[in-house]
Amino acid sequence: MMRILYWSELFWPYIGGVETLSAAMLPALAAHGHVITVVTSHNDLDLPETESFNGITVNRFDFRGALRRHDIEEIVCVRSQVVNVITAAGPDVIHLDGIGSSAMFLLQTRRKIRAPLLVTLHSDLLRGRKNNDAPLHTSVLRVADWVTTVSRSALRQAESVVPDIAEKSSVAYSGIRIPALAPAALPYHPAVILCLGRLVPEKGFDLAIAAFAEIVTHRPDTRLVIAGGGPESDRLRAQSRDLGIADCVEFPGVIAPDQVPGLINTATIVAMPSRHEGMPVVAMEAAAMARPIVATNVSGLPEIVTDTVTGLVVTTGDVTGLCDALLYLLDNPDTATAMGAAGRAHVVTDFTIENGIDSREKLYTVLTRGNTP
Repeated sequence: MMRILYWSELFWPYIGGVETLSAAMLPALAAHGHVITVVTSHNDLDLPETESFNGITVNRFDFRGALRRHDIEEIVCVRSQVVNVITAAGPDVIHLDGIGSSAMFLLQTRRKIRAPLLVTLHSDLLRGRKNNDAPLHTSVLRVADWVTTVSRSALRQAESVVPDIAEKSSVAYSGIRIPALAPAALPYHPAVILCLGRLVPEKGFDLAIAAFAEIVTHRPDTRLVIAGGGPESDRLRAQSRDLGIADCVEFPGVIAPDQVPGLINTATIVAMPSRHEGMPVVAMEAAAMARPIVATNVSGLPEIVTDTVTGLVVTTGDVTGLCDALLYLLDNPDTATAMGAAGRAHVVTDFTIENGIDSREKLYTVLTRGNTP
């Protein structure tokens, strides 16, 4: 039995890749007899400061608000509250799952709380960071006892930015729970291209719409579904109207996690034209439902989508290449079906939640013993 303090920028009921995985993995770790305490941010939902999630104590702090207001007294007060929570939890190991602004408060506890620190990176280390954010990220990595990344790509990039971590870092793949729902046959009458995720620029859904405008000139009965919520919703809807394809594009909104397998089962192809990624859960979920994936060659995507085996990989930002890849799978159903089956086999072997839990548990155990993995 270990006492694990899990620190994440956001936690359930927020929905995202990290939040969905932690909501599944932490109760499973607790079921193994470990005592889990969560530290996270309030953000924009009206949630209690302390509550129980499947028997796990969740502590929420207004990290972002205190930093945004630049109120020194408030920052000191929040830091004191965090120290009290960590002291009461008495963790054997602290796991910082992703580096956000709240990590500053964790750094400030390191002199008082000396439990070993495991840090997980979910995307390229400094992608999209402002210059004044870089010291926080590099400082966290340097004080960590071990660093894991969710892809080989992210590990290479992190080690190139902070060479100090080369001797204390490794890849630790996340995983998903394989749905009980059986994969359905790929639909072709009509065929459906699915994009699923946050409606933000890095997902590249605008590129999918641009490619789809050409696809419907060849296959006018094809549908495009863009599922999810986010700040790009209005712009993407306007783009589909401007291109004259609004009648062929559906926006069903945010999809509850338990409804995702069913939605994927209605798709012929899952398109992931991302500009940036970590190790996206959507790719694992699509493969688990035996869907061929057309993805860009960014970050961890090619580690799930093996080109010409489990899907097709195209260059980031190449609308013509994206269009050609989607049309190829639409025109070759047998190939698409074979790729989907290969993708499912890949996920069932390498990306199950059981594998993810096992790798975390081993890391925690080694670190609490004062060893290196």
